[in-house]
Amino acid sequence: MFAARENIISHFEIITSVDHGTDVNWKVQACESIVKKAMADTAFQVSELEARILRGAEVNLGLDAEDFHLVCCLDLSCVELSEYGRCELIDYLADLTHENFWFAMRQLGRM
Repeated sequence: MFAARENIISHFEIITSVDHGTDVNWKVQACESIVKKAMADTAFQVSELEARILRGAEVNLGLDAEDFHLVCCLDLSCVELSEYGRCELIDYLADLTHENFWFAMRQLGRM
C-alpha cells in the first residue's frame, strides 16, 4: 500500500527527477500536489488540473460520498476524504503514475 508517507513521497520524487515531456509533466505534478495535500489534511482546495484528475478518481474508485466527496463550483473546487478514501485515492494516484515511475527508474539507471 502506497498510503505510507515514506513510500508515496519517494515514488513522486523519483518520477519528478526526470523530464517526461510536456504532455505528461502536468499530470505527474498535479498527482504529486494532490498526494501532498491529502497527506496533510482530509479536506482541501484543488486547482482546475487537480480537479480533472480527481473527477476521474471519483468515477474509477466508486467510493461513497462519506469517503470521497468532490465539489466543483465555478472556479472553486475542493475535496473531502475519509481516512479510507485518502488511502484509496493515494493508491489510485500511485497506480495512475506507475508507468512514469518505471520510465524514471530506467532513465536513472536503477533497473
